[in-house]
Amino acid sequence: LSDGTELPASAVVFAAGVRPRDELAEPAGLERAARGGFLVDERCRTADERVWAVGECAAVLGRCYGLAAPGYRMAETVAGQLLGSPSAVFPGADMSAKLKLLGVDVAGFGDVHARTEGAMEFVREDRAAGTYGKLVLAPDGRTLLGGVLAGDAGGYGALRTLLGRELTAPPELLLAGARTL
Repeated sequence: LSDGTELPASAVVFAAGVRPRDELAEPAGLERAARGGFLVDERCRTADERVWAVGECAAVLGRCYGLAAPGYRMAETVAGQLLGSPSAVFPGADMSAKLKLLGVDVAGFGDVHARTEGAMEFVREDRAAGTYGKLVLAPDGRTLLGGVLAGDAGGYGALRTLLGRELTAPPELLLAGARTL
């Protein structure tokens, strides 16, 4: 480490908690990603071959995931390497999530920001009911690329199964009936 402390060749260091402490990277002589997190490669390894990072404190190839499922996949990657599979790599992760934030159901899946070239957004908002839904469609207007639900995320599971597929009904009906899909 930067303070001169030597780690044994077989040392494994890990941390768990609610807040990632990536400010510890610099004193340890490790690099941080531009937007935070210990910078790691596709094997979740830092520039120091003896140190891996997983979960919210890790920035795989510069990207922090911030969800539990990707953290589990990172841990599997590191475990594979420690058990003798040096070719184990983090394959990326599904960033879909269904959460309850301050008592409000929220879900997002796929291309939530409509970053796909030519993508179209269909939005349905019901202020009286306190619900919002957005479907992101491919340029053909029929293929689901992503979506966001807030206030009522009941249709999350069904809509997520349509990701990358042709819609089974018009977008307004899918969002209006999201609870009963």
